[in-house]
Amino acid sequence: MAEVSLPFESKYWPYKKYSEMYNRSLRDPESFWDKEARKLDWFKTWDTVLDWQPPFARWFVGGKLNACYQCVDRHIKTWRRSKVAIYWESELGESRILSYSTLYRAVNKFASVLKNLGVGKGDKGKDTSAIIPSCINEAV
Repeated sequence: MAEVSLPFESKYWPYKKYSEMYNRSLRDPESFWDKEARKLDWFKTWDTVLDWQPPFARWFVGGKLNACYQCVDRHIKTWRRSKVAIYWESELGESRILSYSTLYRAVNKFASVLKNLGVGKGDKGKDTSAIIPSCINEAV
């Protein structure tokens, strides 16, 4: 097997920066993750960063997030709306690019279908669709 090399001198994530962040996360995990979590858009901020009752850990107790909002919706209001949200390539070399705005429209169209079928907030379901662009909106 060929050895994999990482772009340690990448302009995006220099190894030194990654190493500093990693070490900070080990020295003071609660403070580190408190700061990182504030980069997300929370519907309700947490009351407690970490509730540690070995062997169980509960992070951001009392906080409320929405995965679809974090992954798609919040980017619609910014310069990212026309940027690539998903780049998909099949084993056969077929490819497709979805921008945040395209993904947003597809996700909302699918949400509307579910709503019209009577699926409501808090209902549970299972997604068994393939991981292909036409089905990704279901996962989000």
